[in-house]
Amino acid sequence: MVIGVWQTFDAICAGTWVLTTGVLLLRDRPLIGRLLVVLGAGLWVLAGSTMLGIHSLAVLAAILALVLLVWVVWIVLTRTPGGSIRGSSP
Repeated sequence: MVIGVWQTFDAICAGTWVLTTGVLLLRDRPLIGRLLVVLGAGLWVLAGSTMLGIHSLAVLAAILALVLLVWVVWIVLTRTPGGSIRGSSP
């Protein structure tokens, strides 16, 4: 029981740190900022699966695949016709 609690706290703390770092980087480095935001959200999902008692490598791989898919879709949707990313500094 105690080990499960610490596993959950690790993912929540790491997710918060990664997500907020990504938010801070969104303006200057939009690609890495967006990646960190979705990775932070993915770590929160991982913490939720840990709370539910789901400890599976397949779930971890599915979360990682979903994070990368969301990142790519976010980049594609925010591209301008000139190829730059909206929200980035000039």
